[in-house]
Amino acid sequence: MSQVSQKADLFRSLSVRHTSTKTAVIVLTSERGLCGGLNTKLLRKVIQEHTTSPDTEYFVVGKKGLEFLKRSGAVIVGSIQVSDKLYPKELLPLFTFFEDAIEKKEYQRVVLYFNFFGNSILQVPSSIQLFPLTLGEIKDFFETLDIPFNAEETTVHKELLVEPDLKAVKTELRRQIRNYVIMSALVQNKAGEHAARMIAMKSAKDNATSFVKSLTLKFNKERQAAITKEISEIVSAKIAIEG
Repeated sequence: MSQVSQKADLFRSLSVRHTSTKTAVIVLTSERGLCGGLNTKLLRKVIQEHTTSPDTEYFVVGKKGLEFLKRSGAVIVGSIQVSDKLYPKELLPLFTFFEDAIEKKEYQRVVLYFNFFGNSILQVPSSIQLFPLTLGEIKDFFETLDIPFNAEETTVHKELLVEPDLKAVKTELRRQIRNYVIMSALVQNKAGEHAARMIAMKSAKDNATSFVKSLTLKFNKERQAAITKEISEIVSAKIAIEG
C-alpha cells in the first residue's frame, strides 16, 4: 500500500487549486442530550475557527448540532440523523454530498469536526481537513492528539504495475480514504457520546443520592426536634398540674 501511494503520488496530488473560495464544514454531533458538555465543546470549537459567513457552508450530522447552527444563522446545505448502529443507508446522503462537491469543485476546503474518543472520561473535540488531504494534515492531526505517527517512505519497485490505470487507482483510493476517515470519525463520536452520557448519568445519580441523604438528615433532625419539643411540653404540663 505504501509503494502504491508513492507511485501514485496520492497525497501530494490532492493539493489542487480551485477557483471557489467556499469552505465546507462537516460537523458530527449527537442526536440526544444528557451527555454533558460533549456537543457544547465541539460546537464552540467550530464557531471559534469558522464564521457563519456565506462562504462557509455546513453539513450537520445529529440533531443537537443542527439546532445550534440554525440558531447561529449558519448556512446549512444538508443534515442527516443517524442511529447508534450507523447503517450505511443513513450515511449515503453524507458520502454522496461530499463526493459530488469534490467532483464539481464547489469547495476550496472541506473540514470535518468530531469528538475523538480518548477514554471513558476524555473526549477531545477534534478536526481534520478532508480536502485537500495531505500527509502534513494527517501528521498534524495525530500530533494534536499525542498519537505516534510513522510515515516512512519505502523504496518503490521499478516494475510496479498499477491496474487498470494510475488515474483510476488514484480516484478510488482517494474516495476510500475520505469515506474511511468519515466513518472512523462517526464511530469515535458515537463512542464518545455513550461514554459522556454514562459519566453524566453517573454524576447525576451521585448528586441525587447525596441530595437525598442531606434531605433525609434534615428531615430526621426536624422530626427529632419536634419530638423533643412535644416531650418538653408534656413534662412541663405535668409539672404544672402537679404543682
